[in-house]
Amino acid sequence: METITYLKKGLLYGNLDLKESLTRFKDIGESIECPLLVTWAEMELLGYPDDQNVADYRFYPKVYNVNFKNGTEKFNDFPVPFESLHPENIAGRWSYYSETVNNAFEDYRLEDGELHIPANDLQPTVHTFLTELFGPDIFIIGVCEIVSSKIFRKIILASEEIMLNFLLSLEAQFGPSPNAEMLKLFSVDISALFVGTFVLTGKADHLYLSVKYKPIDLEGCCEALFELFDDCDVPDNEMDEGFDLLDEERESAINPETLGPVLTEYIKKMAYLYPKFGYQGVKLKKAIVGYYGLDKIGS
Repeated sequence: METITYLKKGLLYGNLDLKESLTRFKDIGESIECPLLVTWAEMELLGYPDDQNVADYRFYPKVYNVNFKNGTEKFNDFPVPFESLHPENIAGRWSYYSETVNNAFEDYRLEDGELHIPANDLQPTVHTFLTELFGPDIFIIGVCEIVSSKIFRKIILASEEIMLNFLLSLEAQFGPSPNAEMLKLFSVDISALFVGTFVLTGKADHLYLSVKYKPIDLEGCCEALFELFDDCDVPDNEMDEGFDLLDEERESAINPETLGPVLTEYIKKMAYLYPKFGYQGVKLKKAIVGYYGLDKIGS
């Protein structure tokens, strides 16, 4: 079948987008009368229905962003992990993305984007949590769940891996470019092959990749860090001390996912002293990554 050869080469060389790959995969399933292939491709293309089990690789840990006021101070995009709200609910820490594939979805392969899903039903729980942190003068403006670009990248890579491994297994068992009419006779075996490749990918933890980094505008990032210090009401003397420390620790920023023990402790201390840096100082960490001339790009 020409479609099998075309799709295999496209997946190997990375010159097909996900939508075309899944459409071709669905065509193969229809040609060889294998409903399992068709159903999976359709769900990846059109979205998973509510009554259908969602693939394991579509799950991600829940994190919420909160906009709120504490007295006269306003906090925007304050991150709160699910486990901070419900430490006893281990299973509830995970959510899943069941939506359809579209152009914006595909773009997450290369862009450090986020999807914000309204979650204002959690306002009472979030209010209790923030009251314990800041005191009684909390007013919640809005709560949303954050879907990171990493989960989109993982879904794309997992789907491609499943298709490619299946096609290679099919070729190993039936030879290169097998005839569609012949494959129709082995629909049970072919379904088993697909299940095997699907299970092999599983949760796709091996595809939940750390982002890569590249140099970007140092001057602009320095200004952004300065503005963050100013917005968080950090005094000039502490701001100067912070920049001095960052210059001393520059070598520890080779991998911005782990900035090193000194910077980690510094971020923790500043988050305690100045809550506007966000929960666990996440805003400060992002600004430090920028200050070191590093920026996220896709894998």
